[in-house]
Amino acid sequence: MALTLKQIDNFVVETRNYNHDLLVHVGKSLAEYTTYGVGGKAALFCEVQHAEDVSWLVQTCRRDHIDYFILGGGSNVLVNDSGFEGLIIKLGKNFKNLECDADAGIITCGCACTLAKVANTAKGAGLSGMEFSAGTPGTIGGAIKMNAGTATD
Repeated sequence: MALTLKQIDNFVVETRNYNHDLLVHVGKSLAEYTTYGVGGKAALFCEVQHAEDVSWLVQTCRRDHIDYFILGGGSNVLVNDSGFEGLIIKLGKNFKNLECDADAGIITCGCACTLAKVANTAKGAGLSGMEFSAGTPGTIGGAIKMNAGTATD
């Protein structure tokens, strides 16, 4: 169902009141945010840097019956040429952070961190477990959502 101009305006104003640093774009093309480089426009689009903002946006969309989609790296995503009638929540650079404690054998990363970056960091630190993701496009969040690496022959 298409959003009304009133719904769009209310969402933009309420978001600005919540956090003036969050910019909501109306009618933004999604082609530049997918690895295939195709797709229509999002009725609403917001790039976020903090988990609290994701939570607020999701709660607001649920309350107002607005469809939403959380977008990481944009691989394995096809957007219809007619667009998306809801909010695209794009995970920003703060969700790409990565820290490695090789001595403890721990890698901590954000959900928008690429599988390649995590795998290369693990390899460089002498850690194992990410070999399955070598050459796989996508992010940690997408891999978790899609249960990557669990298929068996």
